[in-house]
Amino acid sequence: MNTLTRRNWIQAAGASAGLLTIAPVEPLLGQGAARKGKVDSLPMQLYKSLTESQKQKICLAVDDPKRQYINNWWYVHPEHRIPSTFTGEQRDLIQQIFNSMHSPGLRDAVNRQVLIDQYGEEKNAPSAGFFGTPEDENFEFIYTGHHVTRRCNAHFDKGQGFGGAPIFYGHYPHPAKEMRENFNETKDHVGNPYWYQGTTFNRFV
Repeated sequence: MNTLTRRNWIQAAGASAGLLTIAPVEPLLGQGAARKGKVDSLPMQLYKSLTESQKQKICLAVDDPKRQYINNWWYVHPEHRIPSTFTGEQRDLIQQIFNSMHSPGLRDAVNRQVLIDQYGEEKNAPSAGFFGTPEDENFEFIYTGHHVTRRCNAHFDKGQGFGGAPIFYGHYPHPAKEMRENFNETKDHVGNPYWYQGTTFNRFV
């Protein structure tokens, strides 16, 4: 009989939760090729497209304290939201990066969640940025907002591990008015794209 140690439990829980939202690691030509410039990941394309003014607004030091921050509703750059900070092409790249960190079958549901949680107001739009520079091994892209914190190693596409920094998946799958009147979901959390993670995690509790 296998013994489930604390370390194994954490590893198993993390792996199971990742089945829902983090796409498999599939760097096109591996880290070495990406570093030599043969292939630019989507985050790297975004970084290279930034003007110096944009970099000053949304790029932080690789060891900035915000790298380890977690909250269910926060913005890595509160004054620099995606719609007002990036060009149309850059916004498209950010959307592609966000999509690449989720399983194809759940991307639509997760994108609906992000939209719902903005409550139709641009002041609630997500924020994105970078920790470090391409010279850093743990160069990181980050996307934050209401009920959403996503991170990935910016050297890769498709959600290469985020170095242990916290991520957040959350959603209340109903309009703002209904949420204010009745915040209690039914036991099966209908419409919540992350409930699968909850049931998976419960196997280890």
